[in-house]
Amino acid sequence: MKDRSIPRPPLRKRSCVSAVSMLLLGGLVVTEGLLIPQVQAQTADRQIQFSINPAPLDQALGQFGRQAAIALSTNASLTAGKTSQGLKGQYSVAEGLAHILAGSGYSAVQQANGAYLLVPQVAGALELGATSINASALGSTTENTGSYATGAMQTATKLSMSQRETPQAVTVITRQRMDDQDMRNLDDVVQATPGLRMAAARPANSEYFSRGFPITNLMFDGLPTTYNADWVAAADMAPYDRVEIVRGATGLMQGAGNPSAAINMVRKRPTHDFQGSISAGTGSWDNYRSELDLSGPLNDSGSLRGRFVGAYQDKDGFQDYAGRERGVFYVISEFDLNDSTTLTVGASDQNDNNNINWGGLPVNPDGSHVNFSRSKTFGYTWSHQDIDNKTVFAELDHRFANDWRGHVSASKNWSDFKLTGAVLEHYATYQQRVFNQKRNYDQSTYDAYVSGPFNLFDRQHELVVGASKRQLKTSGKGGNMFIPVADIINFDPHSVPKPYVPDSYNLSENIDQEGLYVTTRWSISDPLKVILG
Repeated sequence: MKDRSIPRPPLRKRSCVSAVSMLLLGGLVVTEGLLIPQVQAQTADRQIQFSINPAPLDQALGQFGRQAAIALSTNASLTAGKTSQGLKGQYSVAEGLAHILAGSGYSAVQQANGAYLLVPQVAGALELGATSINASALGSTTENTGSYATGAMQTATKLSMSQRETPQAVTVITRQRMDDQDMRNLDDVVQATPGLRMAAARPANSEYFSRGFPITNLMFDGLPTTYNADWVAAADMAPYDRVEIVRGATGLMQGAGNPSAAINMVRKRPTHDFQGSISAGTGSWDNYRSELDLSGPLNDSGSLRGRFVGAYQDKDGFQDYAGRERGVFYVISEFDLNDSTTLTVGASDQNDNNNINWGGLPVNPDGSHVNFSRSKTFGYTWSHQDIDNKTVFAELDHRFANDWRGHVSASKNWSDFKLTGAVLEHYATYQQRVFNQKRNYDQSTYDAYVSGPFNLFDRQHELVVGASKRQLKTSGKGGNMFIPVADIINFDPHSVPKPYVPDSYNLSENIDQEGLYVTTRWSISDPLKVILG
């Protein structure tokens, strides 16, 4: 019969006693001051001041463990008869152990619990020197990275921040994604961007929306331009490296903007090494497209670099006599004036020629279908909508000491719009309303800023100070007239020669904007940043 009057030790005490017994029986030497693994991990890379004289290896290891405040385990038979040269100076734990054990034939390996265990070195193993591992992180340029993300963007605040650090809803459509998903113009990019919506403003023009508001400003390399969906064609994507989209108000970048979104198209830049590509494709409805892209140094030193991008697309539609033609060219050069200053100049032209139907197919008076073919058109062969967008731009970038930067940029854009079309209408009888419209845009944008880090309260912060100016001059004129249509069943697009449509209205508009801006990002603590502007 068991004596239940003698209490059994609690389970936790028994475990501790057993663990100590195992250490002693195994001939293990354990340093004083055992630390929990979390603390040991924190001290692994910390520089520690050691003062250990030459001594038998087991004694030297004991002193090392106490001074480094780590757990170090070894078998007494391993250190018997071995000595250590000692250790003087500041070392990390790993460096110190390597010096203490030099020539002993043993090394210390850190275990999962943070403690160190002495093990024999593998015979014939080579001891390698310091190894440097260099990795190229993502920058702002996305071309040739194969990535669907960018390392930094400036569209929201002009501060160079990652998408994660940007305190707004942002999306970046990279060059790789545009190529993979065959995004050929801004319409394709908008439709692939979460939170953005596209609608047809005219048969060959698109209107963009975000958060219920129209997007009325487009940006090119951070410089804003006025976008009118009635008169400006969707930009071709061949000259661009990426498109950065910020949903919500961006008054700092666009001045008197709106709460919809900012779409910033960032141009391709010349490369330091030569590269070139040519592509061609075809699709349904006689859709043909070709592109040429050449880039590289223009002198032996590489201080002068250039790039040319050209694209041509011609396609028909499922409707008779409907078609669209587009030609694009883009040239840019970079001049390294010295080691710290770079001058950039460039120009682009996009010419769109469209023959499109401005109205749908009519129905019978009772609303029933007339059973027209889907290829039927009620436009004329002389109907057209031509848009020519020309741009010249220049930038001067200077890199000061202490990572400060000065940047001055200017851009001028001309957009010419010409339209002659007809739309079928029915009142008492069928008739064609023929209209003639012309519109000219002349836009100039200027921007200058300095940016860089500064130290305050023992922390590093960032600052951007700049000024901008925008000028928009637009003029337009047009008119309309009516042509009766006797037979819609046998309508012939060749039946009427191009009529003369007198101008019945003229309009003009001038808009000037000037602004000063300041943006700063304060590093309150490592995980907390505050942006003010």
